[in-house]
Amino acid sequence: MEHPNRRESRRRFLRERTWLDYVADAIAGFSGSIYFVLLHVVWITLWFLSNTGHFFGFPKFDPYPLILLAMVISVGAVLLSNIRSHETESNDPAR
Repeated sequence: MEHPNRRESRRRFLRERTWLDYVADAIAGFSGSIYFVLLHVVWITLWFLSNTGHFFGFPKFDPYPLILLAMVISVGAVLLSNIRSHETESNDPAR
């Protein structure tokens, strides 16, 4: 059984959350799913195929060595790590 002070602290914590906290939690939840992984496998494969000439008639916008792809993935990783750290901090009402 949860202690009454801790229960009240949790209720207050949930009341004080902003819509951005909920958005961050939703993004963090999705980024930890298999759908997120599959989505990334598909779009990276399409990016690679389109920029190595396997889609005829589709212009190459990021020729080998795919520097733009590397930058997009790196920026995405930084943003997701910040969101995931926010989720960890925001789920602790003691903070």
